[in-house]
Amino acid sequence: MNSTGGLVGCILGSLAVGSLIGYFVYRMIWLGVGVLGVVGGYFLGTLLYSLALALLGWSSLWAMVLITIVCSVIGGYLAFKFPQSITVISTSGIGSYAFMRGWSYFFHGYPSESQIIEDLKNSITPQFTWVFYVYIGIFIVCWAGSLWW
Repeated sequence: MNSTGGLVGCILGSLAVGSLIGYFVYRMIWLGVGVLGVVGGYFLGTLLYSLALALLGWSSLWAMVLITIVCSVIGGYLAFKFPQSITVISTSGIGSYAFMRGWSYFFHGYPSESQIIEDLKNSITPQFTWVFYVYIGIFIVCWAGSLWW
């Protein structure tokens, strides 16, 4: 990078590697859409279980694992069946969930998934406060807004 030749070589090398990776991503877009569906299903599953735990007191580790796996499989299947719709729905949902969870790390009130799992392993039912429901409301509003946008 200290000479003109080195700078040009780095730029050309970066363009070549970037173009090669871009080509593979373009050719395997179905894989990316499938992964997006699985990840979106996982996030939806963890959210559904958190709601079941908070509203119904259903404190079962196997239920959490089962719900997240089922939602992940359904999300992956739907991603291959309806790729455009699932891409929009998943990216809106994942972004809204990440936004809401980011705020929960600053202001607390929404237990992390690892804390929920640890509590369930120790036969402790996690406690949810009114702040949890505010976070769920933020998630729903953000998801609806990003879907509309």
